[in-house]
Amino acid sequence: MQVKTIDEKTFSHIEKLAMLKLSDEERKTIKDDLQNIVQMFDKLSELDTDGVEPRTHINIEPQKLASDIPETHLDRKIALENSDNTEGNFFTVPKIIK
Repeated sequence: MQVKTIDEKTFSHIEKLAMLKLSDEERKTIKDDLQNIVQMFDKLSELDTDGVEPRTHINIEPQKLASDIPETHLDRKIALENSDNTEGNFFTVPKIIK
């Protein structure tokens, strides 16, 4: 297994690209996390994938979409009758932005 390492030059480049200014403690934590991620990818590269077709989606089956058939919907008047908070033809909600 070939383990690649995140050296200081590479990490500084990543930090610059991400426009981050990290403390020494943050640098160590993030650098260690990145190193663990690289090691996980190295571990995955050990898998024998001969004969495995590349995939663009996780599901083999195509997604089943709902039929586009017009149907009757709940009448606005009936829907509004079920709420205490209405004004005209609309529901009202509490104001959250001043």
